[in-house]
Amino acid sequence: MKVHFRDTVIIRTIDFDVMDVTMWQLIEESDLNMLHGPNDNRTWRHGDMRGRSFVVNEDMTISPASTPHLCLGVGQPRLVLVDINSPNAITFLNKPEGSFKLELAGAF
Repeated sequence: MKVHFRDTVIIRTIDFDVMDVTMWQLIEESDLNMLHGPNDNRTWRHGDMRGRSFVVNEDMTISPASTPHLCLGVGQPRLVLVDINSPNAITFLNKPEGSFKLELAGAF
C-alpha cells in the first residue's frame, strides 16, 4: 500500500483513504484501518484527530501523535498499535516522508 503524509494524517495514495485507529481506542492491539469519508476536509480534520494524527519518531517508528508510547505494529493478521518497544513494532530504515510504501502481507 502506498501512502503519504498530509500534515499528520497518513493517506493511501490511490484513493485518499486515511489511516484511522478503530473507535479511537489508543491502547495496545487496537486495529488500524483505512477510512473513506464523504467529505475529504471533514475526514482529514475530524474533531481532535487523536485517532488520525500520526508522527514519525526519532527511532523511525510511527506513533499516534497523542500516544508516543505506542506505534504502528504487526498483529495477527492486521496492523495494530503496539508498545513502542515491542518486537512487533514497524521500524523504517529511512524517515517516511512524501510518498512511501507500507507493505504488510494480508493487511488492508
